[in-house]
Amino acid sequence: MKPIPYAGVLNPEEAERGRRRKRESIRMQFRDELAKIIGNLPQCEEVQFEIPGIERGTVGDRKAQAQQVPSHLLLDGIPVSIPEAMKKIIDQIYEDLGAIPSGYFATGEDMSGHHFRSLCQTTTGTSNILFEHGKGVHVYDEWDYRRQGYRKRWALLRESDATGGDLAFSREVSHRYGGMIQGIKRQFERIRLEQTLLRRQKEGDQVDLDAAVEAFADRRAGLNPSERVFMSLSRERRDIATAFLIDLSGSTKGWINEMERTSLLILSEALEVLKDRFAIYGFSGRTRKRCELFRIKGFEEPYGDSIKARIAGLRDLDYTRLGPPIRHLTKIMNQMEHRIRLLITLSDGKPDDYDRYKGEYGIEDTRQALFEAKRSGIHPFCTTIDKAEHRYLSHMYGAANYVFIDDIEKLPMKIPEIYRKLTT
Repeated sequence: MKPIPYAGVLNPEEAERGRRRKRESIRMQFRDELAKIIGNLPQCEEVQFEIPGIERGTVGDRKAQAQQVPSHLLLDGIPVSIPEAMKKIIDQIYEDLGAIPSGYFATGEDMSGHHFRSLCQTTTGTSNILFEHGKGVHVYDEWDYRRQGYRKRWALLRESDATGGDLAFSREVSHRYGGMIQGIKRQFERIRLEQTLLRRQKEGDQVDLDAAVEAFADRRAGLNPSERVFMSLSRERRDIATAFLIDLSGSTKGWINEMERTSLLILSEALEVLKDRFAIYGFSGRTRKRCELFRIKGFEEPYGDSIKARIAGLRDLDYTRLGPPIRHLTKIMNQMEHRIRLLITLSDGKPDDYDRYKGEYGIEDTRQALFEAKRSGIHPFCTTIDKAEHRYLSHMYGAANYVFIDDIEKLPMKIPEIYRKLTT
């Protein structure tokens, strides 16, 4: 047969790739429009956010879904009209899929393939938005690198006590890592009893040769020699306060979360030997209007069963909005007069949140919050287990102020070692 001029070539694979690219583009537009709606909601304690008719029937069954395209949103059960831009996007989703999949309410890009929980569930999900004058709520500015200025009173953060868990986990850690805990305690005991030579003393255990030579020279020159020609041994008092900031984002689910809890229990046991003041906080974020900071151990709280229970009860939550918790802990530590103040973050990924707090914006706001801490005399340090490209850590913390742990099983051993190096 003679070839037909201008005949097209059928390429089903390329057509499928194009269809998927278009679908992903629409999904991103839907998520951005939803973020705008949530970000502009009025200040209130809790909002029930629903889209009627989500995922009823089988996705792709257009006949069954033809009459179920939502015409409104439900906020606390009250119908609210859908913005025109979002309505067009929803029409395209229903034309393609016949329903809005629950996956369209979650985001996980730019986060090394980690899994995140949805902001809104399919039919009964809620978006808890903090009230500015609510109990335990603090308001903080947020840095916008694009205009080189702060967004005033932008982020709402609530500090609350972490929920307690089962003490059986603490006993299991003590049994499994008993030898390691005792070894770390011995190391820390040597640090606590570390002796320092005090020179030029009036009395002591041995002669300070430099001071003795000076006294001899003064006497030969006809001057009155100093009596401070001895050295004595003195145990130097440690003057250190450390805040540990623990990432409780959805990406820590499973093994990472277990290793975080194990590390905190081992570290706390060791720090009891040093008698250093320390606090432990966990953080999670879900838009700028709901940043959560969970107090696991305050600076004034003694370490005991209640703290062990809180550590055991830690679970993965939402997103990694780092700026507000860093600013809040900076505010707390600025009220302390210790000679050395450390802020040590344990995280497994870069800053990220549902409402555009991702990529360069999130990194730059976190970096600015760390600058604010440094200006206050607080030394920030980060321990990360992010296996993806982590040049952003060097940009945020500085090349010498973070460490990458490539094996999560090493975390319980590494955390006390990092603390020892930072404080000696």
